[in-house]
Amino acid sequence: MAMNEKACNHCGKLVREDQASCPWCGSPSPFPQSQKMTAAQKKFILFFVATIVLCIILILWFPR
Repeated sequence: MAMNEKACNHCGKLVREDQASCPWCGSPSPFPQSQKMTAAQKKFILFFVATIVLCIILILWFPR
């Protein structure tokens, strides 16, 4: 077994580090995958935070 291979968590066969899933059974790779956020995810988080801040401001602004 080479250093850049691990056994699949499901079927036990060897999976290379550059493969996203096991070529035999299709389960996810046992190697940790990078979790980079896409531009759409960043925009959604910004929109969500802005909406929450706006709601808090409106709750404090309007008298009861």
